[in-house]
Amino acid sequence: MKPEGIDDLNASSNALPAIGCVACVASLRASVRSGVTLVQAFEELGGTPFATPELTRLRITMVIRSRCPRKEQFGQGGQSGQVERLSGELYAACRLSLTLGCETDRCLQAVAESLKRQRLLDDLRANAFAMPKATMKLLMALPLLTVLLGEGMGVHSLVFLVSGVKGLACLGFALCCYTFGLIWIRALMRQDDMKGAI
Repeated sequence: MKPEGIDDLNASSNALPAIGCVACVASLRASVRSGVTLVQAFEELGGTPFATPELTRLRITMVIRSRCPRKEQFGQGGQSGQVERLSGELYAACRLSLTLGCETDRCLQAVAESLKRQRLLDDLRANAFAMPKATMKLLMALPLLTVLLGEGMGVHSLVFLVSGVKGLACLGFALCCYTFGLIWIRALMRQDDMKGAI
C-alpha cells in the first residue's frame, strides 16, 4: 500500500514542468516570504494539497522529484543524485524551523547556499577528471589502433596473433593485461564517484 499523497504527486508531476533543484528552493523561499506556511509552500510547489498538514521526508522527496529533471534525480553509477541530498537538507531545515522557531527563510537560504556549493564542487570534480577520462579512453583503444596500424604497414600482426603458439600466448597475455587494466581503472573511477557522493 502506497503512502498517502504519492499518487496525487505522481499524477501532478505530469502536468507541472521540471524546473530543477535550484528553482525549487527559490520557489519555496518566495512562497514563504509571501506569508504562506511551509506545508502550503510545498503544496504549491507540488501542485496538489497533502492529505494532512504535515511535512514528512517522503512528501518533500516526492514534491522535489516531481519538479526536477531526470538528470538531477539520479547520479552517476546509480547513486543518489541531487534530489535525495536536497530533500534531506530541506527536511532538516523544516524540522529546525518548526522545532526551534528559526526564521524559515533563513533556513531555506542555508539550503540554497549548500546546493550552490555542492554544484560548484561537482563542476570542479567533473572538470578535474575530464582529461584523465579522455586519456583513459585513448589508452584503452591504443592496442586495437596498434594492430590496425601494423596491418596497414604490411606487418600482418593479426596473422601472427591468431596463428601459432607464440602469437596465441602473446594475445592471451595481452587480453589478460587489458582486462585487468580495464577493471582497475573502472574501480578507481567508481571510487572517485563514491567519494563525490559522500
